[in-house]
Amino acid sequence: MAKITFDQLILLYRHIAFDQNGDQGRLSIATPEVLEVIQLIEDDQDVAVDADIVVLDDDALQVGQIVSVRVGPPRTALGSLVRDFDGLLDTPEARVKEPRAYFVIDGGITPDIDPCPERLATYRKVLEFTKLVGEAAAYVDQSKRELIFIKDGKFSVPLAYKAAGLDRVSVSDADAILSACADEIHRDQKLAILAEAVIGTCASQPVAVRFRHLTANLGSANEEVRNGYQLFASSFSYSKIRNEIEAARIDYLNKIHKTIIDIQTQLLGIPVATVIVASQLKVTSACGVEF
Repeated sequence: MAKITFDQLILLYRHIAFDQNGDQGRLSIATPEVLEVIQLIEDDQDVAVDADIVVLDDDALQVGQIVSVRVGPPRTALGSLVRDFDGLLDTPEARVKEPRAYFVIDGGITPDIDPCPERLATYRKVLEFTKLVGEAAAYVDQSKRELIFIKDGKFSVPLAYKAAGLDRVSVSDADAILSACADEIHRDQKLAILAEAVIGTCASQPVAVRFRHLTANLGSANEEVRNGYQLFASSFSYSKIRNEIEAARIDYLNKIHKTIIDIQTQLLGIPVATVIVASQLKVTSACGVEF
């Protein structure tokens, strides 16, 4: 049974002039490869169902021809066909991880496009940041696509944002936060500091816009993380540790001195008569009267 791949569909998509608001377009059969793929769809009903592309003209297909087509979403397992970047973000789990295969009509964007468009690069950076914040959160609700923190109860940060919001993301601040938490040294403490920074940045915002506000204010979050870690690290400064050791040494010597004074005080408290009597005792070598 013949099958079709998403790469073959991408080949067709790149040769289709899509209508602005509909599901139709004009396919240019510019190469033999394009002809081969569209002919496969025309000849095999199962492939046609998977691709969801229908040629609307009755003429025989040939290279150089331009035909009208109706284009629907392909089988989910193959990949996603979306109109714009907002459509990509609305696909399942797209705000948690990048879909494996997709084609964005506006801009002809695919996962392997080269050079990578700025918006796609920013989207991938936001996904890295989302993954890190997910580690700092108490847990990630995959079904509702939200981050859950515990701070005086449940604190929810839904992963809701639009493509336009990506243009307000500071990639440099995102990189700074990612770099700060990349080192395994004190990583648990860094994640705890990040969690506090996220909550502090989002606390004043309505639940629905918290993540969008966070990504638009990564500079503030980065400063909170940096200041928080500096405060934490200052607890391990050389001078502070040396002062603590010196204080412990002095405390130890004071305790020894106090113990000696207590012993001396107890010795001075022994009755004098006891000492006199003890001094008059004679040494005996046998169990006699003296004993």
